Amino acid sequence: GSVQVLGGSPKFVNNTFSGSRATWGGAVALFDPVAAEFSGNVFDGSTCVNPADGNFGAAVYIDGGAVSFDGDVFTANGSTWRGAGLYGMNATVAMTGVMASGNTSQNDGGMVYLDGGGLTVAASRFDANTATTGSGAGLSVSNATLDVRNSEFTGNTAGVAGGGVRLQGAGTTVVENCVFHGNSDGSSMGAAFLLGDGPMTFRNNAVTSNSGGVGGSMTTGSLTYSTFWDNGGTDYTGFTPGTGVIQADPLYKDPAAGLFGLLVHSPCIDAGDADGSCTDPDGTVNDMGCLGGPAAMTVAPEPPSNVRFESPGGVSTLMWDASTAGDLDRYVVYKDAVASLPLGAAQVVAEVSGPATSVALEQTGGDLRVDAVQSLH
Repeated sequence: GSVQVLGGSPKFVNNTFSGSRATWGGAVALFDPVAAEFSGNVFDGSTCVNPADGNFGAAVYIDGGAVSFDGDVFTANGSTWRGAGLYGMNATVAMTGVMASGNTSQNDGGMVYLDGGGLTVAASRFDANTATTGSGAGLSVSNATLDVRNSEFTGNTAGVAGGGVRLQGAGTTVVENCVFHGNSDGSSMGAAFLLGDGPMTFRNNAVTSNSGGVGGSMTTGSLTYSTFWDNGGTDYTGFTPGTGVIQADPLYKDPAAGLFGLLVHSPCIDAGDADGSCTDPDGTVNDMGCLGGPAAMTVAPEPPSNVRFESPGGVSTLMWDASTAGDLDRYVVYKDAVASLPLGAAQVVAEVSGPATSVALEQTGGDLRVDAVQSLH
């Protein structure tokens, strides 16, 4: 491999590891690091000596210790038994803003395999990874805690179970505000396979267009406040849906282009858990999917102000001062805006393309509301 470190607190910043090769850790192998840090690195095309059992971590191998990744990219790493992007044993691993695509393992963990310790993932994307004859093409976690939030699992493929995520023998498990879309496996649990004794929180997620939804069982916890849609006829196996679960198209902006923002009348807007710990950054109820929750990267655009009726040229006209939001697409005018919350398509009386800030409209009584809509919301 390129780098091997015993102990210490090494830092790897803005490096490119391409085509590296070793039995353990083709690019980097760490043994009992105190606090290793990776930031802005690219791991591309690293491999193990061969894909047989005993070859682990085509890109990164970790044995014990604590490691963090921030904004790192893993692409096309493979020829390994487990963990093409990362293989870890008894390690505490944190990933934020990681992009992983096209990584392939022969067995479990197309991208990540962790046995023992704990894994935390936030604002990351796992796309088109493969666990050829195993499980968990995105993440495969055994005998460890797992906390995944605001992340996307798309187009991953596992030969056995859990195209997106496989979890077995786990401790505390949290999966919140994630999107599982277009994943597949051999067991009708294309999105995730979750099996363990620890408590589980699975809420505010969007599980869509997979070969199957979520399967397995956890001692405590259930699937709550999530949407399941178009999952090959099997939304959940071994789980009974709990409070707030819906079966509805989330109305993504453009899933084929990887845009999982919600269109303006999505049934997932403000449909997540109303618990204060889940509140969106703009103070509203959680939106299901990866753009909801306190860690969401986006907030609702600033609404227009000074909404009023005027009569220029004798024509009754609803007018407002422009929203300060960038990337503005249009304004939507709703009727009965107080009595009909949450708002839906039935309450729309007009849509006005920006930057216009008025529409001819008769005063008919009732409450009106004008919302700004950004082009990628």
